[in-house]
Amino acid sequence: GSCDSCVRDGWGIMGEKVIAKPKPLTCPCGQKFIPRNSLHKAHCIQGALILDERRRKKREKVERKAIRVRKEKIKTRPQLKARLKVACNGFIRARDEGKGCISCGKLLIKLGCVGGDYDAGHIRSVSSAPNLEWDERNIHGQCVDCNRFAEGNHLAAVEGVKARYGLAYWQEIEFDNEPKHLTKDDIRKLTVYFNAKWRALKAM
Repeated sequence: GSCDSCVRDGWGIMGEKVIAKPKPLTCPCGQKFIPRNSLHKAHCIQGALILDERRRKKREKVERKAIRVRKEKIKTRPQLKARLKVACNGFIRARDEGKGCISCGKLLIKLGCVGGDYDAGHIRSVSSAPNLEWDERNIHGQCVDCNRFAEGNHLAAVEGVKARYGLAYWQEIEFDNEPKHLTKDDIRKLTVYFNAKWRALKAM
């Protein structure tokens, strides 16, 4: 004999295997149909063409992603750092827009000038403190005159940091000399970090 559980599991009263009826599918054209087998996904030429186009786009998307991954893996440190610089400086300029130049107090606003309206300047220079090259505490909005033509106007910039954030803030920067050796992955992570903060500011 047979029990209820056997029937539920797909076996008939006499022990023969019961073939379940295929469930209706929706053709890409929008029409319902009963598939002949598991490979039958469309019931008309139009639906088959739509399905083929979807598959082609999916393959191309996978291939593009694979190409991006391969290209990313072979990027050099200078290439990665160039991308990081764009993200870091973009965030700093967005963060300090509308504030005064950290050195001279000139209002930092966008005017569309060639080469940029104002810069992201380092208080402690990269040559003297390479560990702070990407430390946002050490990078502030500076007018072009102070950053490019007055070599960062360092002494005024230090006083500007003290006035804006306090002496303790400056001392954290001044006495931070812990070496940092960034790997390529570290550079990529920093780029993601600054881009995320930059997007958040632009969305406000």
